[in-house]
Amino acid sequence: MKTAAPLPAGTLLANGRYQLQQVLGQGGFAITYLALDTQLKRTVAIKELCPQGCLRDAHNQVAPITLPPDQFAQIRQRFVEEAQLVAQLNHPGIVRIYDVFQQNNTGYMVMEYLHGETLGAKLKRAGGVLPVADAVDYILKVCDALEVVHRAGYIHRDIKPDNIIHCEDGRLVLIDFGAARHFVANQTATYTVMLTPSYAAPEQYSSAGRLDPRTDIYGLAATLYHLVTGVPPLPALDRTSGLDLPPPHLVEPKVGEALSRAIQQGLSMRMDELFVINLFLIARPFVSELISPTVIELSPEDTQETIIKAFDRIRPEGTIRLESGSYHIDTDIIIEKPLKLVGVSGSVSITTNHKSLVFRAEGDSQVQNISFQDTG
Repeated sequence: MKTAAPLPAGTLLANGRYQLQQVLGQGGFAITYLALDTQLKRTVAIKELCPQGCLRDAHNQVAPITLPPDQFAQIRQRFVEEAQLVAQLNHPGIVRIYDVFQQNNTGYMVMEYLHGETLGAKLKRAGGVLPVADAVDYILKVCDALEVVHRAGYIHRDIKPDNIIHCEDGRLVLIDFGAARHFVANQTATYTVMLTPSYAAPEQYSSAGRLDPRTDIYGLAATLYHLVTGVPPLPALDRTSGLDLPPPHLVEPKVGEALSRAIQQGLSMRMDELFVINLFLIARPFVSELISPTVIELSPEDTQETIIKAFDRIRPEGTIRLESGSYHIDTDIIIEKPLKLVGVSGSVSITTNHKSLVFRAEGDSQVQNISFQDTG
């Protein structure tokens, strides 16, 4: 299906306030540009409504071709309402909206320009799977943002890796509220079916369904499933037809059974089994276990950052299991809590620039309130 060509660089919008600089991306619904706010002298992102079925004429007017004009008008109105909704939600984990206006027979949304990458892009760059602790940390930050959305009476309806941006300043920012809708608890309403199969809850496949924050819990759990296993979960329709969703810890053993159970609970096919509305409650089963776990497994291939974090994150009385080999880091580690170091097989050595600890697998090293000893 044909789509409209982007506006050229240098195009002025809103009576000259915004100057387009380059195209950041184009999908089946909109074109996003990098632009300059000439009044405030800041870089912004501008999303131009340009759905499939529309073309641009010689005067830059966006005209529906295969899309009925009344349907395009409804889409344009929802686009404006999306901007108005997101502008009310004040949280660092929700993209900031600066302006919205209509021009060229379409709508434009002016947003903060986010320096970073989507979790979808991060997954690809990392080879398809993220470290479990990092993935959980990302999801918990998104929980913060969704808490604000839900308290305002809305659901996002499209939680997925491509709609979460990890910014260079450390923020995890939820974007694309185009599918967001108001909800009333325990009431059935009519919604337009808009979904991404692997991340959509079963009730989203019906235009007349009961949607509430548990719908976003499903998307959040599906996103975490993908981040830690490297595989998107089976779509809900496939599971309805009888296909079983493999537990995350069987797909990727590093996930651990505690987190695996929490993810599976979030991916329940029955809303009555998702008995919690508050996203922090669904997060708690793996907050304590992964932010401060009882067991951490390391291998010599792990990065220095991962090794250092392991000693910091391990719960008092916890166990760090090390595969045989040499572990070297460029800084000293001081252990100030009781823990156990266990070699999985063979000899294990941990060295810094000045100190070392060596032990064999058959003799667990019980460590309490110690630091590495000088070797020379």
